[in-house]
Amino acid sequence: TVDTSGDVSLPVGNLVVADGKGIDFGAKTPDAASGTPSEILSDYEFGAWVPTADSGCDGLTYAATNTYYQKVGRVVDVWAQIYNPTNVTSSAIRFTGLPFTPTKSATGVAMFTSLNCPSNSVLTMYIATDNTLRIYRSGIEGDVAWTDITGSEFTSNGQFYFHASYVVA
Repeated sequence: TVDTSGDVSLPVGNLVVADGKGIDFGAKTPDAASGTPSEILSDYEFGAWVPTADSGCDGLTYAATNTYYQKVGRVVDVWAQIYNPTNVTSSAIRFTGLPFTPTKSATGVAMFTSLNCPSNSVLTMYIATDNTLRIYRSGIEGDVAWTDITGSEFTSNGQFYFHASYVVA
């Protein structure tokens, strides 16, 4: 129903939008500085995704939990917990299987336990446009170069948690 002020109320059921359509925020005053090409929110999804060890990590096995994604418009957020790796190699640990292919590279946050790397290390997630998720570390003193986390740094009882956001077409 539409009340006298123009507000729409749906006391039961869902608002269903036709395929290819969305919620139009066009009545909002445009922000000239942003050059916003569209003010239509046309997509929302929430689901699970499965991180897959990249071919450079042949043999790596692990458990994963809390692997979720949320897509709002063109922005995708991914979360995961990876733990108990086995058959690790000295190769860089990289994962594929992101729910959507990124159009630009992006970074995220990560935390870890039982990782054999310098105690002053800071972890970051990096999502590349080739649809790989990479884990890098950097020291906060002296060694500040970003370096791949390798299988040999990941202990058998190790685990890491991460969240990253990226943009899709």
